[in-house]
Amino acid sequence: MIRTKISNYSARFLAIALSISLVSYLLAPIQFANGVGYDTWRSIALSNSNVGVANPTVTTAPSPGTTGTSMVVSSSAGYPTPPFFVTIGTTGTEIVEVTAVNGTTWTIVRGYAGTTALTYSNGNTISGATVAHVQFVPATPATSVQAIVVDFCSDSPLYNSTTCTTPTGMSVGPSTASSLAITNITGISSALYNTSYTKANDSSRADLLIGNNGTGYVPASPTTIPGTITTVQTSFTVTSSASYPAAVTGNPNTYFYIQVGSEDMQVTNVSGTTWTVVRGVLGTGGSLASGTGLSISQPPISFTVYGIMNPTSVGALYARLYTYSTYSTASTFAAASPITGTSYSTSAGANIDGGGVALYITNSLTVNAKVQEYLQFCIYTASGSNLPCTQTGSTVTLGNSSGILSIANAYVDTSTRFDVATNASGYAAITFTGAPLSNGANLIESSSLSGTGTTAATAYVSAVGTDQFGLCGVASATQATNYTSTNLSFPNGTYNSVGGSACPSAYATSTTYAGTAWFGLNIAQAATVYGDLLAIQQPGTGSTGAISFIGNVAASQLAGSYSTSFNFVATGTY
Repeated sequence: MIRTKISNYSARFLAIALSISLVSYLLAPIQFANGVGYDTWRSIALSNSNVGVANPTVTTAPSPGTTGTSMVVSSSAGYPTPPFFVTIGTTGTEIVEVTAVNGTTWTIVRGYAGTTALTYSNGNTISGATVAHVQFVPATPATSVQAIVVDFCSDSPLYNSTTCTTPTGMSVGPSTASSLAITNITGISSALYNTSYTKANDSSRADLLIGNNGTGYVPASPTTIPGTITTVQTSFTVTSSASYPAAVTGNPNTYFYIQVGSEDMQVTNVSGTTWTVVRGVLGTGGSLASGTGLSISQPPISFTVYGIMNPTSVGALYARLYTYSTYSTASTFAAASPITGTSYSTSAGANIDGGGVALYITNSLTVNAKVQEYLQFCIYTASGSNLPCTQTGSTVTLGNSSGILSIANAYVDTSTRFDVATNASGYAAITFTGAPLSNGANLIESSSLSGTGTTAATAYVSAVGTDQFGLCGVASATQATNYTSTNLSFPNGTYNSVGGSACPSAYATSTTYAGTAWFGLNIAQAATVYGDLLAIQQPGTGSTGAISFIGNVAASQLAGSYSTSFNFVATGTY
């Protein structure tokens, strides 16, 4: 009788902590003084809390200039765990994502969020990359909104405030810059083409000015579409084109925007009172207008601000917004005073209107979690589909129904299965220790010198009438529930049948065998402390493997009961 006893071992280890940093803002709509409009501070994205963060400088600029993905900064103190976002230099127009920090060396992704990669110099300042999306909707289409000033203050906005103190540590782009990373302005004349952007003239303050330098048109008086339009119509007649630009096809500098109902349109040609338009622009494709006698108004003025460095302490801050009919008037803005009436006057004249929004910055919220290193491994001899590691059995009997080998037939048993799953970043190696079948000093093994224990490390095909005992491995034809063979491999040529037909994969107890699969047993390696490698399991979905044992005997093999034990171990590389 030939018996093989099988044991298995697996291991579980401790874990690694992960953290996620969050920042919160409380937003409120802007209240305007004389009712010509309202503002919505729609959202803030890509924001760092910047609490306790000073503005470092670049000590080694990215190289090559616009494609370099590494830079050295003067300090990483106070910045959150990557990823986080910053802007660099005096232009402030490119957002970079910092994906790794090693001391003061930052790994970066260039041109984040659609911004354009630029070349920087040592000494350029790093600032936060908070992105604020702001929308202003004029209540009266005739109102000529040509510039907007945004002023950030640590005290309450607009009313009963005698001063505007810049929140500690806050900045809007480089303090001395003449340009600021503001894009996607719509609703201001010649938007997206002739518009230029600048900070207000007080470079020490956290304020900014958005305008078109007076190159655009004054928004027209209300006009209507007297006829009927459909949702697909791209040309229609208006009651009057007076005061509107003479848009010319092919000249984007002359195009302008209008709003009809909830839909924004871009006017690309004006011929008398006939307008040609592009429908559903500026994200309004889901609100296409249709009907008769529809009114035309100025669309919302929307703009995106990059490069805001948040204050270095938590608490409330306020944004005051002022609208102007000319860029030149707005450009004289210096410091905010309270609006006690309906307007605020600069040295050059009054603004159209003013309003404010309250914001609140909190400490970052850190969320910690642990991911345990995981390894599941079991080996069994039971049949059938199953949940992983729920089957039993640890004995293999080679031979006929009485467990007797024959000099006339080969016997193969394919009842041994193993289930394995891991999240080890390297892999899990399945190894085994074992020895040939033995009865005292008598051995059944695959050497040409039977009974000596000489290693036969190369795989072989079945040879009836010779002493052979070995194994081969393959993914099981029947996988445990939710398992797949995708992550399982058998790289050791001694056991993977690469020289013959496939190792049997269907469950079967010992039966006669006439196939050409290759088997083997590296006796010397299997006898070492670490054993011999059978299989590799990659991280991810678990797998079920099948192990087949072969037994052949020569006519000269001494009679007796032969047995051996195999111990299988799975070890993860984390």
